[in-house]
Amino acid sequence: MPKKIEKQASKKKIILVTGATSGIGGLLTEKLLQMNYEVRVILMEHPNQNPEWKYLPKGVKVYVADIRLSDDQSKKAMAEACKNVSIIFHLAASTSNYNNRYNDLINTNVIGTENIIKAYFDANADSDMKMHFIYTSSIAIYGYKRKDETLTEESEPMPRSAYSESKYMAEQVIKAFATANKRLNYTIFRIGVIYGKRYEYNFFRIFKRIKEQTLRYIGNGENHLTLINVDDVVKALLIPMENSKSINKIYNLTDGVPYTQKELFKKAAKFLNVEAPTENIHPFLARVIARHREINLDQLRFLVSDRIVSIDKIKKELGFKPSVSIDIAGKVLAQEFLKKHSNL
Repeated sequence: MPKKIEKQASKKKIILVTGATSGIGGLLTEKLLQMNYEVRVILMEHPNQNPEWKYLPKGVKVYVADIRLSDDQSKKAMAEACKNVSIIFHLAASTSNYNNRYNDLINTNVIGTENIIKAYFDANADSDMKMHFIYTSSIAIYGYKRKDETLTEESEPMPRSAYSESKYMAEQVIKAFATANKRLNYTIFRIGVIYGKRYEYNFFRIFKRIKEQTLRYIGNGENHLTLINVDDVVKALLIPMENSKSINKIYNLTDGVPYTQKELFKKAAKFLNVEAPTENIHPFLARVIARHREINLDQLRFLVSDRIVSIDKIKKELGFKPSVSIDIAGKVLAQEFLKKHSNL
């Protein structure tokens, strides 16, 4: 390799991504590679055993490790993955809200976050380089029902599920490390419900019931639901890499539109070229029925949630502007559903 090229390659920033096989992770790693960074990813299972490896773009360097550090090999691999890293995007998380998964939520979302930060400092003990830890949290930390409020980053967290509790605890872990060690900078994004590529599954379930004319508004349908397209999520995640205003800050991240349940169902019906739902069902009865139908309890929590979330801070400080319209992206999603379910 010519000396000039070798010197340039040696200066290439190294970035570590956890949760790289998720919808956000796959798109993010692809963007980072296009920006000419060295991208490392952590997979819990070897690519030969994990079918999701196919979502990884060519060029990433894979380290097999369980962030819960369940074995010595994971500790070794995580330390190697963290060596000389300047930015860590921590996207990996357990999302199941069921009570019997509480320990997994804590071990993955809280202890796993702590393990990654510790691994970084252990692997770079002799370095004075700062590391930027970019974390994907959730608006769920505010609770599911905050009627008559506009939620800002200063609003009181009110986690009401095992998942939201674990994400809020992970935020506290990150902030505690940053207070104790000035080599750690962080940016935390509290993200709304994501839709778009690789997030179709739950939305297709709702489309199916609208298409079959079996979906009802839960309650009066006037509760506010919060969404954001995956492309806009990745766009926002990349901003802190070049914007120092994001250091040690927390940002809400949604598309900024306070949709009502009724508005979204009517949009979906229009995209599917069917009549919109006309009937309502009591939330309690919906919960009982959900146990015997295709809509799970996590979906139900979303459909009955009532949150208006402000994104003024990220717009003002980081210049973020949502660029994906649900009227366009939602229509594309509906068309994909119709292609896959042409028999309905």
